[in-house]
Amino acid sequence: MSKYYEDRIKKGIYKTYNSLEERNIELLKFYKQASEDIRTELYKIAEKVQKATNKADISLTDMYRFRRLKALNEKNYQIVEELTTKTEAFGKEGMIEGFEKVYSEASVAVGNIDFALPNEQLMEELLKRPWRGSCFSERLWKNSEKLGKVLNDTLRVGLQQGRTVAQIAIELDNVMQKGFNAAHRLVRTETMHFLNQSSMHAYRDAGITHVMDVVTMDERTSEECAEHNGEIYPIDKAPILPRHPNCRCTLIAVVDAGAEEEEVETVEEVTEVEAKGYTGQTYTVALDKLSNSGMPVEDYNAFIDMIQNHANKDITRLYGKFGNDINHIEFTKNSGNYAIRGNNMLFSYADGLDKMFTLSHEYGHFFDARGVYNGLNFVEMDKLSKFDPKGFVLQKVASTSDEFLAAVRKDKELIYKMFDYTARDALNADAASAGVQDAISGLFGDSRLLWGHESSYYNRKFESLEVTSNLKKGDLVKGLKGIYKELGMDASNQAKVKWIVREYEASSEIWANISAAEVLQGEELKYIKEWLPNSYAKYLEIIGGVD
Repeated sequence: MSKYYEDRIKKGIYKTYNSLEERNIELLKFYKQASEDIRTELYKIAEKVQKATNKADISLTDMYRFRRLKALNEKNYQIVEELTTKTEAFGKEGMIEGFEKVYSEASVAVGNIDFALPNEQLMEELLKRPWRGSCFSERLWKNSEKLGKVLNDTLRVGLQQGRTVAQIAIELDNVMQKGFNAAHRLVRTETMHFLNQSSMHAYRDAGITHVMDVVTMDERTSEECAEHNGEIYPIDKAPILPRHPNCRCTLIAVVDAGAEEEEVETVEEVTEVEAKGYTGQTYTVALDKLSNSGMPVEDYNAFIDMIQNHANKDITRLYGKFGNDINHIEFTKNSGNYAIRGNNMLFSYADGLDKMFTLSHEYGHFFDARGVYNGLNFVEMDKLSKFDPKGFVLQKVASTSDEFLAAVRKDKELIYKMFDYTARDALNADAASAGVQDAISGLFGDSRLLWGHESSYYNRKFESLEVTSNLKKGDLVKGLKGIYKELGMDASNQAKVKWIVREYEASSEIWANISAAEVLQGEELKYIKEWLPNSYAKYLEIIGGVD
């Protein structure tokens, strides 16, 4: 790897580490507050004993006599336990944030531009994975147990030796300062380990086979680390870092210069093929992740054949271009789901539906999130981003584009005119209308239809915005009202605001159901064209503009 890329990855890790280190001022605040709480409890109990004995100072005998020592010991343990719980959550939050940043930086640096971040479950599992005998939580709680014991031992010895309450309070503060130093050192060391694990995962996902040990060489460098600077290892035999507390060593991907040139040529060739795709280039569909999902081989072959020879060549192009960008697919007995953050899919064969419906539906969610389309605008999502700055709830995907949302809202007006008891019974009589039933349930609520999700599912984005915005419901509604009014929508009360937010989930399902119907080209499509004509037309237009 060139010096430029080596420095880029190393600086990326250090930059993330340093930004997380700046956050640790909050850790100090946790310990200062806990120390203050311990001091307050000591003075409160001392005051009670002094009043009972009419003495200026208190002794160990007095504390035992008035049964105050045990209560104070228990209170100290409680304060330390609460402190540790906060420290654990704080540390994990920073490490996961850092993991995502370093993974992204390392992936781009080694040429893996189309990467997908590992899911949260994997990051949680890595946090729990022992290294050098223990994991972060185990080490932290072990330190916590020691801290509680030292605090109470310090209290007991101080009383035995006749120290004043003020002297004991100072000694307890000193113990808490040492506790903070230990916790701070642990969080720093564990963070560096986790960031190195992040870059290693990025390298493996990019197909990197070797890594180099890069040691920061200065007056602070230990002999243990210095001797390894520049060593190259097979990625599966690389050392576990850090080697010691406050270690600054990192592992950098090794990419052969010839391989870099070959990779550039490959990218250029692919770009040329993709450009030809707009004028009739035939894409070969080979869904590797699906082939390893546990799906019966004959069904996999039938699905591939259907996509490869599809009448709508935009479908073939969509699957051919993006189909292998998913992280993991699993065939299950009775579930279907696409997780956008983990980029993982589950699917099954649903009773009463075409065998391939759930698979096509979940692929629809995947292409909604991961497909790249020309000409889409996101004015509405951009205005709402203040309530979800990290995009956890309101992602800018095809189904939330201004263009597709406008089509969905036109169809909502159409459905309102078409839907009645007779239409409901007709839809319920044919499972092929499941996608349309799902749309009606999402846009209008419980209509006694057989297919669709619970209201809690469609309303989950609104509920989640309360968390991501850090606002009370009333303040959130007020802010949303202002944006929707600016966009020319009727959001005069909380109920109307909630229904508008609900449309984003409904739109996502509509996109996925249209995707499934278009793939299958059966009775499902007849219902889509009748009940969702504007959304269907816009869907075809959008996938025709695959970037």
